[in-house]
Amino acid sequence: RATELVTRIKKIPGMRTLGEISKSTQGLAGNRFKRLDAKASTVHMQFAEEVSVSRYAVNVKATSIVDMGEHRSLKEYYVTEAKLLIRRIISRQDRLIVARFDEPMVFKKDVSPFLLTDKTFQASFVLAMLNSQLLSWIYVNTSSIATKDDFRQTTLAELRTLPIPSASAAEQAALSGLVDGILAAKRTGDAATVTALESEIDA
Repeated sequence: RATELVTRIKKIPGMRTLGEISKSTQGLAGNRFKRLDAKASTVHMQFAEEVSVSRYAVNVKATSIVDMGEHRSLKEYYVTEAKLLIRRIISRQDRLIVARFDEPMVFKKDVSPFLLTDKTFQASFVLAMLNSQLLSWIYVNTSSIATKDDFRQTTLAELRTLPIPSASAAEQAALSGLVDGILAAKRTGDAATVTALESEIDA
């Protein structure tokens, strides 16, 4: 049923996949880095030692400084640019967990950064799509490992196949505005507004 639905969705004119509009990599294992006392060159970056990724928001609780000299090819995924961070573990509510982060920061392997390469897509619009109930349902019901056991997780290969609709600038701005509202409500702890705005995105 889900596979049939995805096949029909992908035939819609203008439909793209996440992999077609972005580039991505897996987060890096923390034990691959030497910790430094301070930044001394352009290859030294902040590393998120302790971070919480929820839908839409990221809470970095502790950081260190690491040398990216041996990982220069991956540095572009962590510089100052709108990054969509997808948590490797699916929630127990069968939902993808995706947030936006705009500051330079290196993340561990349990968070995968996606950078938009097609600039006709607004980052917050794609964020809204990825956090929607529909795309979570599609992922969970078409993934080969998402519900395999209690350790339900995403893979880059399967995430890249998720359908993302083309939309006008005005249509994207409307959903981006809802995302802005969600982020503002999260900052003030207004859970009711968050739920209401997420329902609008799902609709």
